Amino acid sequence: LTGHEYQCDLWAVSGGVTWNIANILLCKGIGMMGNATGFPLCVGLGMVTGAIVGYVQDTESSSLSFLIPGVLVALCGIVAVGFLSYRKEQELAALADSTPETESSQDSEEDSGTSSNDVDVAVQKQEAAATNPGMARKLAVCITGGLLLGLSNIGVGKATSEPCKLSPYANQTYFSVGVFLCSAVMMPVITTWPIEGGKGTSIFFALRGHCSVGAKYHVLAAMGGFILCAGFFFFNLGNKPLSLTITYCIGQSAPLVGILWGTFFFKEFAGTSIRVKGLIPVVCILFASAIVLIAAAG
Repeated sequence: LTGHEYQCDLWAVSGGVTWNIANILLCKGIGMMGNATGFPLCVGLGMVTGAIVGYVQDTESSSLSFLIPGVLVALCGIVAVGFLSYRKEQELAALADSTPETESSQDSEEDSGTSSNDVDVAVQKQEAAATNPGMARKLAVCITGGLLLGLSNIGVGKATSEPCKLSPYANQTYFSVGVFLCSAVMMPVITTWPIEGGKGTSIFFALRGHCSVGAKYHVLAAMGGFILCAGFFFFNLGNKPLSLTITYCIGQSAPLVGILWGTFFFKEFAGTSIRVKGLIPVVCILFASAIVLIAAAG
């Protein structure tokens, strides 16, 4: 952990800060768009950005004949995810609009004095439209998170290459310090001014409700953080024998896992047509092909 110039430690810390901001945006993107679309859109763009950043820092360890097609295929996957999300939002919005009309028509047959119900439904829809983020905000959050996710490779690459050459354990330690410091600053900011829009609150008010959440959910959140940090640690270990570009991109197989979780476990495409669901295997094939091509570049 010691024996390096302080600039080397700062590079690792800066990588952790950038990575943590990206993951905050990723979590917000997942909350707004779902696992199956928000995750691959953000992390997929991070894979492309990280591949470019890694190659710029180390041009000799990757073959452009495979790297460029891999990046292009990944970009196609990102575009496909964006189109998939757009079609899903359209169909679910149309389904939500038709449901109140059906219910109100059934109520009117039973009771002629239900005009107030229609007014209540309209008011609720207006309130939901005012608080729900638009597609432009959702895309902006995911795209910004993806760009920052890839740009975190700058700090990691500088810290682990010449002249710093931090070990995986030292890089992980200083990287984690950056993550912690960033969280301490960002949490009050994003509670006061929510990224997804809407009314904010103070961090103290949010912490007061912390104990009202069940212990199971605290354990699940801690497990998620531990698993994510463990994944980055293995990325650190693979960074030496492989190149930064190849190790990072192989580690970004997460979009495929996110799509599967969102589709089969969280049922995020329930109620959509085959035209939407048929795009899911297309997205999976594109991302899988991109990962194979980029891995072959090493």
